[in-house]
Amino acid sequence: MAGKRSIIPNHDGVPDARGGVEYNPLSQSQTTGSRRKERAEGKAELIVGLFGVTDEQRERILERCRGRKYTSIRDAVERVTRPKESPLTLSYCFSMSGEGVIASATVIINDARKNGEEREMRGATTAPVGNGAVSAICKAIRQTVGIDFHLTDYVVRIGSGRDEKRDEDSSARVTVELECGGKRFVGMHCDTDIIKASAVAVLDALNRYIAFSK
Repeated sequence: MAGKRSIIPNHDGVPDARGGVEYNPLSQSQTTGSRRKERAEGKAELIVGLFGVTDEQRERILERCRGRKYTSIRDAVERVTRPKESPLTLSYCFSMSGEGVIASATVIINDARKNGEEREMRGATTAPVGNGAVSAICKAIRQTVGIDFHLTDYVVRIGSGRDEKRDEDSSARVTVELECGGKRFVGMHCDTDIIKASAVAVLDALNRYIAFSK
């Protein structure tokens, strides 16, 4: 299910202070020497170039990251590229997986691109248990909306923020990266239902792809 890793070393492999796996080479750029700062700027621009962003969005993303220890490039991309419109919305989602069971999923998606038409699709996958449910969700969405994409990263956190109480009643914040048309797009959603959060996060990323492609 997972696609190939980023061409930038450690793009998603450097733990930050929140326990996640995100990266921001500009976090110390305001307090370092000119040569190190220049290298950090170059690396950040290369990473941002992996994502589907406009020139104006690229500058805003880099500005958000400069000197901010707790802001990763992915966080900045997610905030800056939030679409004004969401043509793809989830009406229903169900997934089943478990030991000895082929993971399957059913989604009903409202597509405003087609006059608000609702389409239902079931997807099944033989992916190993552990990522089978998410694979099935992605397959069902891919077949329903007619957009070819690959899931390149999938992160779950408990709670929607650093200071939120983390317990069994907290929401799951799902962040995904999808690759569409040679670019990456970030999607995020919080919900107490992790399967629903995953499906909406994927649709969020696809809505950003649609906005970028116009």
